[in-house]
Amino acid sequence: IDKGFTVDTTLLETAGQQRIPVNYEGFTVHFVINVTALAITDVKVHTGPDVTDYFVGDTFNPNGITLELLYNNSTTKIIDSGFNLSIPDMSTAGVKTIYVYYKNFALYVQITVNKVEPDFITLVSLPDKTQYFCGNALDLTGLEIILTYTNGSTEDVTDKCVISGYEPLKAGTQTI
Repeated sequence: IDKGFTVDTTLLETAGQQRIPVNYEGFTVHFVINVTALAITDVKVHTGPDVTDYFVGDTFNPNGITLELLYNNSTTKIIDSGFNLSIPDMSTAGVKTIYVYYKNFALYVQITVNKVEPDFITLVSLPDKTQYFCGNALDLTGLEIILTYTNGSTEDVTDKCVISGYEPLKAGTQTI
């Protein structure tokens, strides 16, 4: 018989031994099954954070971290919330480990925190005065020099620069 009977499948939602009734044309027969509770058997990092390279002083952004839950029925589920993270020390350079905790599982992802260092300087504007007579003092009014760091931040370093190479008594083009 492959049709015309009913089986109460709601009993499959409760773990343990279940007595399943099968009804056919007013007759009922039962059989016993064992229902195992769905349980997580393993957790893996499915995707790490979107950003893995930082600079000292940046704030860690956990966006993008997802976990893959593996169940005892061979199914999987991807989650992007409901887990806890350790907070990395972003004040020093180096490889940082972020621990990811989900239920009784502990995993980790890693990021790199880079030292902020000078990258290059840019001459934004020349001094207002670029023509001199022998004996004139060098006037740097209007000169602007910007230092760019490896993290993209900038600093006006005009007043910190050491200017050399100007000889007030020498005629001709001079590079300073």
